Amino acid sequence: FEALRWSAQLGEASYTLTVSQVEPTVLEVSTAGSAKAMDVEKCVRRVLMLDWNASEAANVATRCDRRVASMVAAGGGRLLRGSSAFEDVVKTICTINTSWRNTQAMIRQIVALSGTGAFPTPREVLQLGEDELRRRAPVGYRAATIIAVAELASERDLGAVELSRLRDLR
Repeated sequence: FEALRWSAQLGEASYTLTVSQVEPTVLEVSTAGSAKAMDVEKCVRRVLMLDWNASEAANVATRCDRRVASMVAAGGGRLLRGSSAFEDVVKTICTINTSWRNTQAMIRQIVALSGTGAFPTPREVLQLGEDELRRRAPVGYRAATIIAVAELASERDLGAVELSRLRDLR
């Protein structure tokens, strides 16, 4: 089987997760290490958007293209997400005003900051500070925004933050 493999911060440790689709509705999930099953499940559900309610997207698609609507209604249309909302926001910031090649370079260097192969936590990013982040990862002017997002994420679950707060960042 082909598998999707990534490293994620689960609790206080980093783990490599491997997911294979062994049947149309059955996933096989394994981890290197002894991660808590509940943390692994939560991470896999988030990354694969398994809890996404597609009904609203299907309704919008119906007005545009019935073929797309039927694909969405059947469960298609999910995006592969990061292990956390913080990761998703930072990766999005790294796409602004640059090429895909540069985005990839930024993300590789940001991941290298953790030393574990997993995306760094907001706390790890904050410990670096803006100048060190800019020095160790080629993020340039984005460093200030990444630090602001890390501060916001360290205050509470970034997934629960209103989008209006994100628009007000530097």
